[in-house]
Amino acid sequence: MSDCSMDDRSKRAGDTGRNAEQSRKVAATCTSCNAVYAAEAWPDGKVRPIGRREGCRCGETDFKVIETAESDSMPPRPDNS
Repeated sequence: MSDCSMDDRSKRAGDTGRNAEQSRKVAATCTSCNAVYAAEAWPDGKVRPIGRREGCRCGETDFKVIETAESDSMPPRPDNS
């Protein structure tokens, strides 16, 4: 077992001190060029692409969360047995 705590690993991984439980992982689209990114949606309304501190590749910094259908309206998965 490692002597490294979860807090230590988070700090080394670039955690800026924000609590990960405050955000939720989403898919988001750039409001300018419609590029799609994995992102974090924050309670204050900010949507930030993961791994792109400067925003979209086109230079835009405004993103919109892509809304998804409810899980119970999704078609069933095929049975691969």
